[in-house]
Amino acid sequence: MTRLQFNREPHTYTYDGVVVPSVTQVLPSPIVPTTHMQLDMEYARQRGQAVHLATELYDLGDLDEDSMDPVIVPYLDAWEKFLIDSDFHVSDIEARVYSERNRYAGTLDRSGTINGGKAILDIKAVHKLSPTTGLQTAAYEDAYRKDRRCKPARRFAVQLKPDGAYVMREYTDTSDLSVFLSYLQIHNWEQTYGID
Repeated sequence: MTRLQFNREPHTYTYDGVVVPSVTQVLPSPIVPTTHMQLDMEYARQRGQAVHLATELYDLGDLDEDSMDPVIVPYLDAWEKFLIDSDFHVSDIEARVYSERNRYAGTLDRSGTINGGKAILDIKAVHKLSPTTGLQTAAYEDAYRKDRRCKPARRFAVQLKPDGAYVMREYTDTSDLSVFLSYLQIHNWEQTYGID
């Protein structure tokens, strides 16, 4: 039996049957949405899930492009352009990672190589990349590297846009992991004392 389990509903990770926080659960939410914003955010969340699924199926060679929602097509076009332009070679797709030392889990969108060097990617279908993406990629990279016992990897986000373009951003701030771990400590403290 796999020690790390992901339960899609209610989006929880368990390790040896014990619930552990996810990387995205630990990171701060910058805004408190109004009802109108919640509807927009729900649409964006669903669109993001569809984009992730399309890129996953594309990378696996299982995508039926004729069945795609037209809204998703330009995002996939952007992903295809990114793969060609960057010469990214995919190793892992939607890899579950766990930090045994720090007790958090997550799902790494992609690992692979760029110009022969190890790289991890977070795929985003958002209007603007958040500063917390650096923290997110640092947490994934740390857990991935220690779990797979491999060398450090460069960290990237690939922002796919609705016009078929993309933006690739590398995260190099060496403090990203320590900042994430600070948020993790706060999250764990809040859980201990029942603070929402």
